[in-house]
Amino acid sequence: MKSIREKVVSLLKLDDKGRIEKFFNSQVKKINEHISKHEANLKIYGVTYETNLKTLTNKLDSAEEYLEDMYINVDLNEIKTNFENYSISYWNKISDAESNIKNIQERIKTLGEEYNKQIETTNEQINKHIARVKRIS
Repeated sequence: MKSIREKVVSLLKLDDKGRIEKFFNSQVKKINEHISKHEANLKIYGVTYETNLKTLTNKLDSAEEYLEDMYINVDLNEIKTNFENYSISYWNKISDAESNIKNIQERIKTLGEEYNKQIETTNEQINKHIARVKRIS
C-alpha cells in the first residue's frame, strides 16, 4: 500500500515536474551562454572591422599620394628623347594608380558590407535565442 506522501507525489507528478523544470532551466542556461558568445563575437567583429578599415584607409591615402606623384613626376629627358612612348608610359602609370585606388575603395566598400552582414546575422541569432528563452520561461 502506498503512503499518503507517495500518493500525493504520484498525483502531482512532482518527480516529472522537477525533471521538466531542471530540463528547461538547463536549456535557458545553454541559450544564455550562446547569447553571451554572440555578444562577444559582436565586439570582436567591431575591433576586426576597425583594424581592417584603418589598414585599408592608410593604403588608400598612400595610393592617392602615389597618383598625385604620377601626375607631377614628368621625366624631361624622356620627353626630349622619346615623346610618344613616354606619353603612353605616363598615362599607363596614371591609369594603374587610378585602378589601384578604385580597387582599394571597392575593398573598403566590401569590408563594410561584410561587417554589416555579420552584425545583422549575429543580431538575428541573439534575437532568436532571446525569443526562445522568453517562450520557455
